[in-house]
Amino acid sequence: MKHIYIIIALLLISHLKGRAEVDPNFYIYLCFGQSNMEGRAAAEDIDYYVDPRFQMMATCDFTTPQRTTGEWYTATPPIVNPERGIGMADYFGRTMVAALPPEIKVGVIDVAIGGISIEGFIPDELESYLKDAPEYIKEGVKVYGNNPYQRLVDLGRAAQKAGVIKGVLLHHGEANNGNGEWPEKVEKVYTSLLKDLNLKAEDVPLFAGEVVGTEYSGTCALNNVIINKLPELLNTAYIIPSNGCPPQADKLHFSAVGYRIMGKRYAYEVLRSMGLEVKANSKYEFPDHLKDFYTLTNLNETDEVSIKTGRSAKLSFWGTFADGHSEDLTNEATFTSDDFKIDGSVITAEKAKKGTVTATHKDFFGRTHTSHIPINAIDMGANRLLVVDNGEAGENLWDKQCNTILETPMKAGCTYIIKATIKSENSDAVIWPIMTRYGSDGSNNINYLDFITPTPFFIEYTWEFMADHDYENIQFEFGRLGGKTYFDDVSCKEKGTDIEMISNGDFENDDLSKWSIVMDSQSYSIEYENKPNGIKTHTVSRESANPVYHDLKGLLIHTPTKGIYIKDGKLIIIKN
Repeated sequence: MKHIYIIIALLLISHLKGRAEVDPNFYIYLCFGQSNMEGRAAAEDIDYYVDPRFQMMATCDFTTPQRTTGEWYTATPPIVNPERGIGMADYFGRTMVAALPPEIKVGVIDVAIGGISIEGFIPDELESYLKDAPEYIKEGVKVYGNNPYQRLVDLGRAAQKAGVIKGVLLHHGEANNGNGEWPEKVEKVYTSLLKDLNLKAEDVPLFAGEVVGTEYSGTCALNNVIINKLPELLNTAYIIPSNGCPPQADKLHFSAVGYRIMGKRYAYEVLRSMGLEVKANSKYEFPDHLKDFYTLTNLNETDEVSIKTGRSAKLSFWGTFADGHSEDLTNEATFTSDDFKIDGSVITAEKAKKGTVTATHKDFFGRTHTSHIPINAIDMGANRLLVVDNGEAGENLWDKQCNTILETPMKAGCTYIIKATIKSENSDAVIWPIMTRYGSDGSNNINYLDFITPTPFFIEYTWEFMADHDYENIQFEFGRLGGKTYFDDVSCKEKGTDIEMISNGDFENDDLSKWSIVMDSQSYSIEYENKPNGIKTHTVSRESANPVYHDLKGLLIHTPTKGIYIKDGKLIIIKN
């Protein structure tokens, strides 16, 4: 009996010893995705200093440097595989260890394959996906034992013997660009990970990063609309914005600066989700070059923002750091004003006046920076707009159109500037201008310009391009766009001239003979934006050829006689 007690005691000690090897202060994050998660920017000298508290588990065998699958190493780049550079995880980890108490380590397990679709991470869809996948995808999958998802699970289980899994980092979407089913497929991968690793969603949130954005004409910027739908499916999903993160020349992959900013933003969002302050730990000792990356030296001056009364505008706020890079700090700033209504970074001008908006930003070291943005709200009187009602949103990227015939065709080889002020009831959509020329023989020439994602407030967009044909039409293509879209001040001019090529682009008269829509589900009209002198908003349809008169009390006048009236929003005097 005594021997039995001794054996039980030894087994208990062994069990407790095994459990003690799990370090609750070792925070582990599973990472997966495609090329931007791999990291496609070459590491620079400043990237090779890594605090040993930031660890990586090798997800494949390395030769340079020498690494073995399943073993932990200091997270010196490259993290994912020996042929890549820095990616999303690099500055995520650097930022986390700088912010957390010194007794806490951070580890990443990163499985990523450039160009792989989300189906490549779904075991029951992997086989069919690989049948038609390009060879480089198949080679990438082989690196992970022909099943990248299972490699992530297996290494996750091994990691649970050393620490605690605290979150999942995802950067993906380019390979499924425009695919509305992508969020549901991501949900499937995430929930499978939780089940297979016996994790709870509330303990292990999902952090998904946007792709290169529209301000850089990102190749797959459209997918940011879809990525931002993840929190609608998963209440433990967080989105990492990519605004202001510069890309490489391909407009698909981020630059080294872009990866550093994105990695930092992943960390900031993780810290916020944990209820922690986004701030460097007072005991953390930064090497000079890393400290420069986080040190905000000055806020960039903002020119006066002009806005029409009754309209809203989104403000932006940039800063320059000690290492020379600039960042868009809009999402991290607080905007306040005694002069204007403001919601987040969106300002609304309710009446004509000059005033300021104060932007305040607290940097990673807890220092507060303040900038004052001058605002000039201008009363432009009764303004009229083209309103296109698109009905129900479609599923394609080119569901509907609003077209205009140019007064004179463009000339091949000349440079043109198109401007349009646009807002939409539906921000989950895209609009892109297309130049067209149709030949008498049935042939046609088309030139696609960069698309935009409309907002609920007016923004002036500008496209500059060289015509490669004598284009006769401008088509505004709508993708997934439902509800009403509003156009104002649509203009097209040859660069360096003042000759307007678009008829009635300010919509101040009723002539829409050069404008058209193409779908039966669409309708369009001219409407007042404001309500001058108490006039009720009046819609002028395309077929209406008669001017609209109101008296100074705002009453509709069918047959005006001698006196003062408002005709189509403008004050006039009828003398006879």
